[in-house]
Amino acid sequence: MDLVAAGVDAARATPEQIAVLEASHPKAKTSDYDLLPRGAGTDARERAIVRLSIDLTSRPSDFGAAQLDAAVAAGPSPLELLDATHAVAIFAWANRLMLNLGEPVFPARGASARAAAREGRERRIVRC
Repeated sequence: MDLVAAGVDAARATPEQIAVLEASHPKAKTSDYDLLPRGAGTDARERAIVRLSIDLTSRPSDFGAAQLDAAVAAGPSPLELLDATHAVAIFAWANRLMLNLGEPVFPARGASARAAAREGRERRIVRC
């Protein structure tokens, strides 16, 4: 079973984590949903695009010519690989942006707009 697909790094999982995973996800070894994205792709070309996306997402600092060469060898066009790279980049950026914004802050009932704006700025500054 690919424990990483289920959110647990197999190399670091404790026996208790593996037991919980086995008990709580009985279909994890066969379910397409739980096997994705590593099992995605119907041919070598699609699997290469998926592999490139996974590598770029999970280890962007390690991504380099070797990963790109492996993808090129499987047949995707340069534009397909560029498109996949852009898709991964924009979603990585959007996820990081949303995670940094935190929870919305709403003004207390009856507070002036100016006080609410000041409070919002102060909270954002504190979070940074």
